[in-house]
Amino acid sequence: MLRRRNLLTTLLIALPWALLLTLWHQYPTTHYLSLLRKETDENVTSKALLNGTSALREEGFPSCSRQQQSIGATPKIIQNYVYSRPPPWSDTLPTIFVITPTYTRPVQKAELTRLANTFLHVQNLHWVVVEDSPRRTNLVSNLLEKAGLNFTHLNVETPKSLKLGLSWIPSHTPRGTLQRNLGLHWLRDSFSNTAPPEGVVYFADDDNTYSLELFEEMRYTRRVSVWPVAFVGGLRYESPKVSPAGKVVGWKTVFDPNRPFAIDMAGFAISIKLILEKPHASFKLEGVKGGYQETSLLKDLVTMDGLEPKAANCTKSHLRTPRTAAGQGIPAKGGWVTSTTSKDGCSPAEQGGRAQDRAAVRVTGFRGTVFILILYRGGPSNVFRGFLESPQVVDYSKPHDVYTNLSLFTRARSEDTMPYCSAQSPVLVGPLAISFRVLPSERMIMRRNPFVQSGGHYRPPHCFARYKSAILVAYRNQEKSLRHLLYYIHPFLQRQQLSYTIYLIQQVGTGSFNRAKLLNVGVREAMKDEEWDCLVLHDIDLVPENDYNLYICDEYYPKHMASAMDKFQYTLPYKSFFGGVSALTPEHYMKMNGFPNTYWGDGSENDDIATRIYLAGMKIVRTPPHLGRYRVMDYNEETEIQEPWRRYLVGLGAALGLMADSEEALGTEYDSY
Repeated sequence: MLRRRNLLTTLLIALPWALLLTLWHQYPTTHYLSLLRKETDENVTSKALLNGTSALREEGFPSCSRQQQSIGATPKIIQNYVYSRPPPWSDTLPTIFVITPTYTRPVQKAELTRLANTFLHVQNLHWVVVEDSPRRTNLVSNLLEKAGLNFTHLNVETPKSLKLGLSWIPSHTPRGTLQRNLGLHWLRDSFSNTAPPEGVVYFADDDNTYSLELFEEMRYTRRVSVWPVAFVGGLRYESPKVSPAGKVVGWKTVFDPNRPFAIDMAGFAISIKLILEKPHASFKLEGVKGGYQETSLLKDLVTMDGLEPKAANCTKSHLRTPRTAAGQGIPAKGGWVTSTTSKDGCSPAEQGGRAQDRAAVRVTGFRGTVFILILYRGGPSNVFRGFLESPQVVDYSKPHDVYTNLSLFTRARSEDTMPYCSAQSPVLVGPLAISFRVLPSERMIMRRNPFVQSGGHYRPPHCFARYKSAILVAYRNQEKSLRHLLYYIHPFLQRQQLSYTIYLIQQVGTGSFNRAKLLNVGVREAMKDEEWDCLVLHDIDLVPENDYNLYICDEYYPKHMASAMDKFQYTLPYKSFFGGVSALTPEHYMKMNGFPNTYWGDGSENDDIATRIYLAGMKIVRTPPHLGRYRVMDYNEETEIQEPWRRYLVGLGAALGLMADSEEALGTEYDSY
């Protein structure tokens, strides 16, 4: 059977995708190379920092035929591609002041680097980067120094009282608001209203992608200019509606249509003169609904009549946000107007041949995708487990002590010089030795975890954690399981260099146990304490066996972490299983409308939660089984696994509208350890 699957893999996946790549590179590669040769013919200027000096060499290459270039040209070997100064500055061009709020996260450097590489192609651009941090980090400082841009580096930390927790708290403020206001404040302090510079102010988030045409269009904004913004997924977009007279008369919007300025933060630019003329105009910090931050600023600056439509009267899209799609285009009269226009002067025959190539690529790609979906119909948990490759082998016969390497952690002398933790902890050991034969005492647990603070909170003593996770444990009269869990989970999480708190939510009374209701309480209480990156839902009788099973969330989808439990022979009991240990962000929690409150004692809430995830348009991702291994304590009776017909009824009930029950009043108690 294995050989047959390998044959199917070769015929149905490998060959179609090989053909896809061949067709993809057949034309675009040669076209790209011809463009490079064309630039060389037109006397391109090259800039490089050679031999460690700061002088730039600018050399022109005389025009010559391609044949002469290929035969007589001697290539130069450039050792170091570094810009020693910003892009050329022109006194005749208005300046574009770009304000970018940013915060520490795994992809921060990558996204800022991508944005900096875009800005290097824009003349007269000044980049104002504002960190949501108590201090300016070395990562951002070094990146800005090496980028070669005109920049200003600021920082202000958003207080916990203003941070966005759960969206049902209307007084909380969306991320980046305080940072954008600080950027506006810096502009007003740096320039005088009596002699303002020529230029515009633009708010560019670091996770967006921009066309260079956008900056040239906004450069000559008189008051406030606007344009469409496309969203990731499908062909959705938001755009001002423009009359034949060139006036903005309304909004084509995907989200709340009642917004006075129904536009994305990336969809407008403001004249710096107008910013200086209106010193009190800013983003409101409190009492602003989600999606109304743009309105809170623009209503103090301009009316609808004063908006200037750009991008061909708002028929083009020059940017895409994290909710945007590259090159999807905006529907307009006569067809689709995309964000880029062909300028290579191809003949109709060449364009027709290129269209045929693109059609073949789409057909082949679709065919390969269909076969992949068919062969992976077993679900996300089977990825990397099928015929493409064998499961990764981890030797669990040689486990490590759970407290290994913790002695390497020493408290930093000062937080002012303390660095951020490495993206991947260097002290992880892999398989862990787990035993439930000896019950640890509370004194032993406290002695072995000296850096755990009162209330169950821990943060690395030697570095600033990159991730903040709340561990939510539903509990009732399970003292032995609780001690074992705390003994093993604290060092497990500390080696991952997380900032975490373990919340123990206890059900009072003698009624049937309601795990999901307890978790709803835990989420609400946890979000009052901290703006957690991740909410980990943890059964009290499970202990992880491998510290490479990271207790952090997937950015896009809820993650099931207990993908291999010993009581199920280290396999899933059924495909949609979501019990044991799982992780989701606060945004995932709100999108699925929390957890059900109606399941008492039988454990069916896990199937309802899985159904809610799918109904919310998400999917379940799973930790690979060789990492997501858990030992189950046998102090309590095993929870019965429901039959398929019972799970079907659970899913049907959620689909018929039972998702509303998570908003009921909750009457339980919680504590943190």
